[in-house]
Amino acid sequence: SHPNAEIAFLSAERSAGKKYAEVYPQFSHLSHLPDLVKLEDVNYDKADVVFTCLPHATAHKVVAAVPESAKVVDLSADFRLSDIKVYEHWYNVEHGAPDL
Repeated sequence: SHPNAEIAFLSAERSAGKKYAEVYPQFSHLSHLPDLVKLEDVNYDKADVVFTCLPHATAHKVVAAVPESAKVVDLSADFRLSDIKVYEHWYNVEHGAPDL
């Protein structure tokens, strides 16, 4: 945690509605964390920074929904390569957000 940061939401599709510590008991000491939600229910309006760590070819759609005012730190492969053609060659899938 960081004294100047607040976790506004945590998503987990299959565990939406559950407490974070219920899904990850090793973090039960972090009782202040918000309940898990589905990505479709996330409100990004108040987010300054959004971290994503999703399966490949999933972050395209999620990052496209984040307001331009927020910074995105994507830990997946979806935005790792700056050349779309190289991405499509290596991952054998069309890039879902080429404008980003």
